[in-house]
Amino acid sequence: DLIIDRLNGELQTSKNGGRPPSSEERELRLELEELREQQVFMSQAKQEVIDKLESELRELQDQLTLQSENIGDLERQLEEQSEEMEDKYSEQVNQLQDDIDYYQQMEQDFEDERKQWDEEKRFLSIQIDDYDKKYKNALDKLDEFSKRMMAMESANAEELLEREEAHTRE
Repeated sequence: DLIIDRLNGELQTSKNGGRPPSSEERELRLELEELREQQVFMSQAKQEVIDKLESELRELQDQLTLQSENIGDLERQLEEQSEEMEDKYSEQVNQLQDDIDYYQQMEQDFEDERKQWDEEKRFLSIQIDDYDKKYKNALDKLDEFSKRMMAMESANAEELLEREEAHTRE
């Protein structure tokens, strides 16, 4: 652009002089014309490059937008999967806690029942000991009674014998 402006300036200067264009001026005009064509060509090429770059930039922006949307979708899917996994994990933890509570309750019930059985066993053992004492006492009394009865029978038998003998003597 500066070269074209300079050449135009030189041509304007020679026009103002009023003389016919010299060979140098013609060359300058030809050069100026070539430079104008080159400038138009360069401007067109520059515009084509700009258009191409803008098109590529739009494509890249579209791809970036699409990838951003894909990333957003993936983030949402990941968040949903994460929530699902968290829900499943929480569900499993709750189920395990319920199972633990259930088995602990069963263990406590068993322990309570065992304590109750131990108490009943102790109570029955005391009762058995009492019955054993009463049975032994009753056996002792029965034995004593038997001995007294035998002694009485023996005494009665002797008395009967003596009476018979006395009766027989009489």
